Amino acid sequence: MTLTLIDLPGVTKIAMGEQPDDICTKTREMIKKAISNPNCIILAVIPAVTDVYNSEALKLSQEVDPNRLRTIGVVTKVDMMNEVKNCFNVLTNKAYPLARGFVGVVNRSQKDIVQNKDMATAKADETKFFEEHPVYRSLGDRVGSGFLQKTLIEILAVHIKKILPKIKQSIMEQLAVIKTIIDDNPALNLDTDCTDTFPHEFLIL
Repeated sequence: MTLTLIDLPGVTKIAMGEQPDDICTKTREMIKKAISNPNCIILAVIPAVTDVYNSEALKLSQEVDPNRLRTIGVVTKVDMMNEVKNCFNVLTNKAYPLARGFVGVVNRSQKDIVQNKDMATAKADETKFFEEHPVYRSLGDRVGSGFLQKTLIEILAVHIKKILPKIKQSIMEQLAVIKTIIDDNPALNLDTDCTDTFPHEFLIL
């Protein structure tokens, strides 16, 4: 089982250039359809300079996840704020509480990309920013892209543990059907020893 990341388009409010007039409606419908899956985790990406209550991403997630159980807020551009105007209350899950909370990250800027700053250097700079920031350093290791990655891996592990018994049951039911078919069709039962041991190989699940 793998963790699949689907990068959905941003919510468009007005049609630009040659975009169709109903681009806003179509975009919202596409996003809503994708995040309606009860097994998916919603990463609502919000620039730090945006008021969380005006976030289109959070508004959409609220529609399909009213109890806010499947949504993780990812706050970008944290480095663009100052000590006076910061997003500390958002990152501490006080401004807009989510069951899974918010994670602040500092990504490469367009300038960094143009100057070919590699990912390792960018990650080191991100770590340094949070460790030395007078407001965010109190958050410890609960910020940064590394923490976000760790969080997603933990969520996947919990999900696998939760559904593993169902997978095992499904496999055993399918094997029982196969064994019944073989037992009812002697011509298929070419090797009794083989068919008898086949199901047992799956009992290690």
